[in-house]
Amino acid sequence: GLSAPLARQGALFTLSSPNERPEAKGAVYSVRCLGGFEVRARGGPIERWPLEKSRELLALLVAQRGASVAREVVAEALWPDYEWDAALKHTLSNVVTTLRSTLRTALDDEALQPLFAARQRFQLPTALFESDLDELEAAIRRAPSLPDAAALAEYERALALYAGDFLEGEFFAWLDSYRLEYRQLLI
Repeated sequence: GLSAPLARQGALFTLSSPNERPEAKGAVYSVRCLGGFEVRARGGPIERWPLEKSRELLALLVAQRGASVAREVVAEALWPDYEWDAALKHTLSNVVTTLRSTLRTALDDEALQPLFAARQRFQLPTALFESDLDELEAAIRRAPSLPDAAALAEYERALALYAGDFLEGEFFAWLDSYRLEYRQLLI
């Protein structure tokens, strides 16, 4: 299934990026998930999403924190009431193609690979993406090992990053467990 959010993964934080691209010079996409969902490409907002499901797919993959996700699991999350069949496989393929195209168009770079699809799994290249989730988790992970004043500053940073519930204002079927997990993390 989907990687459970945060604490249910067995460790509170999983910050790994096995798919780093050596030629990447930092993230080119910035994704805000805490509060309203926003995607930016080199600072400019991506506002045109030809398929709403491509936007939802991006949110789902960002929530996976760099982990790969089986295509059947993605389909179940995006279309929970549909059977996994040839029609749904085709629909998912169209959504993936649209997401790649939207992200490439935002940077005017048709050679860019903003989404990996291999072995029936999808994964975002973590070298290209940064998110407020990364920053929030990093601040909370660092805080306990710091002296009191510095720890307090990290906790305050985490609190400031929490601009609202996870994907606030969105109504994707798979959101509830993530929203609860981030609320608990904030507390």
